[in-house]
Amino acid sequence: MHDSIPLFRPLLGPVLLLILSFPVVAQTDQVATSIQRLQSGDADIRLTAVRELSRQADDRAVEALIGVLTDQNANLRGAAVHSLGWLKDPRATVPIIALLNDSDPSVTYHAVEALGLIGDSRAVEPLISILRGPDLSLRGHAVEALGRLKDPRAFEPLSNLLRGDLQARAQNALMEMGPVVVEPLCRILLDEDNPLRFYAVDLLTKIRDERAIKPLISVLGVRVNGIGPLAATALIRIGTPAVNDLIVCFTSEDPEIRKLAIKALGEIKDERTFESLLSTLKDENVDVRRQALLAVINFQNDQVMEAALTALHDPGLRVEASLFLGAKKDLRVLPHVLEILTGSEPLDAYRAQSVLASIGKPAVDELILILRDPNPEYPLKEVRRKTERDKQRLEFIGRCGNEPPPPILDPRRLAAIALGDIGDERAITALTEALNEESSDLRADAAVALSKLRAKSR
Repeated sequence: MHDSIPLFRPLLGPVLLLILSFPVVAQTDQVATSIQRLQSGDADIRLTAVRELSRQADDRAVEALIGVLTDQNANLRGAAVHSLGWLKDPRATVPIIALLNDSDPSVTYHAVEALGLIGDSRAVEPLISILRGPDLSLRGHAVEALGRLKDPRAFEPLSNLLRGDLQARAQNALMEMGPVVVEPLCRILLDEDNPLRFYAVDLLTKIRDERAIKPLISVLGVRVNGIGPLAATALIRIGTPAVNDLIVCFTSEDPEIRKLAIKALGEIKDERTFESLLSTLKDENVDVRRQALLAVINFQNDQVMEAALTALHDPGLRVEASLFLGAKKDLRVLPHVLEILTGSEPLDAYRAQSVLASIGKPAVDELILILRDPNPEYPLKEVRRKTERDKQRLEFIGRCGNEPPPPILDPRRLAAIALGDIGDERAITALTEALNEESSDLRADAAVALSKLRAKSR
């Protein structure tokens, strides 16, 4: 029996080759069958054949589909051009360009889309001509197709659409073009009289190309249309390559440029810039110093705490330094944070309340004192707040209702909220007393805080 096995070995190669060839033969037969069906007098059968050919990566399938582009049936022409777009064969480019003037609008839409998918540069000029037409929807399709082609010739006609009905689509198309639009965008950015400067910086923010660094630096001081801050955002997104140019901005005479450069470096968080940022804590401009502190505390560096403690001696930086150190549970700043809570800046007071809640039990006694403080100014603040809120409601009647909630001006309310978050039983008596206060808002905050305390004690 064993002696007979070698007799079959010479047959294995041809048999295996025959088996492996079955899929190829089947595919070839399918293509031939589909092409034959294109001759049917039944439009549905021909449409099915077109769809079958769209799934065949075969030269004959492409040629057969190109032949359908001249069919009298618009549905067949549309299906064929759609299929050729997904097959992405450049042989179909010229015949599809001819369909940009098709009598059926749906065929024209499919032709525009297919040209974008194929990616042949011969389609650029014909697609640009579509942008001058009256059909807004078709123009939108042409914009998207030009974005896919990434050809520099499309930059100007697409940029001209940034202030019209197709603004969003034009922005997306230019962004998709990527590197090829960076230099022309920079030229627009540097042209003080160009009305597209804002759109240019916005696109550079999304593209993130190092070639834009110096042009973006040069417009940090522009105060029109938010161009300067947006340029800083673009530099942040470019990241480390922008660091050296941003540090040079520290020598600018314009405090706005210094401030935005510091902000960008604080977001980039390159450790090499830390010492340079520390030096800006001594800047002559208080807004620049404040931005410098915000940048410095972004770093994970041993010198950060020391810098924040030093900043406590600067009246312009005391609030930020206190809130930062309080969040780190440094009890040395507890008096400062309590002062912020009872101060005149509602947003800072909100932040102080959160910081005191994180400090926890060491802050409880002082918060109870604030909650019980009979200062007659506190309820008056709430009366003014309600009056202002009612006035705003009348002014903005009919709006969506998305305006932010009014600020809490009564520090007793903030103290009650913080005590509820801390959950210390020492606050129960003071919170219970607050249930009898004249202010309905204070009573409500005290009730919520008490419910939190009871929930924690269970």
